[in-house]
Amino acid sequence: MEKENFIRALEQICSEVDIEITTLDKLDNEIVQGNIQFRNENILVKFDTEEETPLMADFNILVQQLKKIRSYYKENNYEILAHDISRQVVSDIYQQSDMTEQELKMECDTFQKNMTLKSIEIFPNGFMLIYDIKFNKKLLYVQLNTTYSIEEITIN
Repeated sequence: MEKENFIRALEQICSEVDIEITTLDKLDNEIVQGNIQFRNENILVKFDTEEETPLMADFNILVQQLKKIRSYYKENNYEILAHDISRQVVSDIYQQSDMTEQELKMECDTFQKNMTLKSIEIFPNGFMLIYDIKFNKKLLYVQLNTTYSIEEITIN
């Protein structure tokens, strides 16, 4: 499918599920990216079908998944997730230390305040949230499954 027709078709899918995506662009055959408003921030979103020759139906599934993600995280669920991420990272960093629960909570709060969501990558079997970490200029990759459970956290 021609790039222009492809983008138009994907824009139509997005409008049908009430998701406004700006600067939609096809990167290659199986990945498309655009920007969305998520929690009052402009966030990059990438749709990766993981197929060599994806069909529009493959992208439709990913757009539906994005709609569910946004709906799920409109509640306090996003704050709970961000807290769980920071707690897991901080616990891993200080696993050899004898920290009190209060000290651990303070470190988690500080870490969470320094995480900024940069992008969301959506795959058929889950998605990844990518955060900037302000204090060490690294990226935090959090892979979640379709039930919003953390599968893996990596700092790079």
